[in-house]
Amino acid sequence: MSAPRSLSNTILFLWEDGFDRGVFMLPELHSFATTFCSCWRTSANWGELMNAIGPFGQRYLTPFIENLSEPLRSSYSLARVHEIWEVDVDEFPWTQCVEESYTRLAPAFQDEYDAVQIWTEYGHPVSYFNIADYLALCTDLVGSGLTVQPLHGAVPKLHDYGRP
Repeated sequence: MSAPRSLSNTILFLWEDGFDRGVFMLPELHSFATTFCSCWRTSANWGELMNAIGPFGQRYLTPFIENLSEPLRSSYSLARVHEIWEVDVDEFPWTQCVEESYTRLAPAFQDEYDAVQIWTEYGHPVSYFNIADYLALCTDLVGSGLTVQPLHGAVPKLHDYGRP
């Protein structure tokens, strides 16, 4: 197995609280999702949130907000933003970040692993890995030059929309 190209040397494994399974996520996407959710709860308006999430977060959000019925203005309260962009902040951006991480890491996940697959709202698969597969994957990933950092109780709400 070879390490996927253009990834940092560390990937995260988010253990689902109360279950013996979890998902992989890239650190920069985990950082963005954590920051976005925290700032959504604490920012006074859209401009403050956009400043807090920084350039990476702003670039990440662009595809999700560029075709809204009206542009989001810096002065809009987050309640007003939610009226325009009906985002489920309990799920967004976690699902998208797990989905993107899985897509970018997929070359490292060989078919021999017994993952439970769910389907995101956009019709993309995401795999939950059990303990045995996590340990086997860690061995393979570490052997390919990556470090896996586990985070317990860290899996966000991921809804299975069913296979398209």
